Amino acid sequence: MKLTVLIPVYNEVKTILQAIEEVEKITVPDKEVIIIDNFSTDGTRELLQGLKHDKYKIIFNDHNTVSGSLINGMKMAKGDFVYSHHSDLEYDASDALRMLEVAEQGGYDVVIGSRLKGIKGSIWGAVKELRKDLHELEIDLPKSYVSKNDLDKRMEHIETMFQRIYDKIERVEARINSGDSK
Repeated sequence: MKLTVLIPVYNEVKTILQAIEEVEKITVPDKEVIIIDNFSTDGTRELLQGLKHDKYKIIFNDHNTVSGSLINGMKMAKGDFVYSHHSDLEYDASDALRMLEVAEQGGYDVVIGSRLKGIKGSIWGAVKELRKDLHELEIDLPKSYVSKNDLDKRMEHIETMFQRIYDKIERVEARINSGDSK
């Protein structure tokens, strides 16, 4: 078997069917899909119980353990490669094909994608816009709320944190692009 797709899910009744549809669009001739419900309480569990079980392996955990679910899913996987597609639609399922291609062509055992790559500008811009918006608020807040000075300090901390993350991503990307895998 070429590919196993793991779909861990917890309380995603609104997105689980779309996540499954996206995985169905992954055009790999020989794939298995394992859906692991982490004791959902919002109706997801019942929705999954109504799906055709011959098309998917569906595991119903008796407690919530996302990382444990992935480990158990990997142990059950029959595919040469395993792709984790989160049910909250955090990732684009079409990226699985590119990751599979990279793994096969490069002879890699592991390929890890970044949901942050390519969105640096949009997140950074959002943080700066948030700061601007918060400063433009002209609401009389009680003194128990954060002062403008405290807000400035907190926003500076958030900006510094994001900048450190982006700097690290850029350093890692530069090493990868130069062929240095260390």
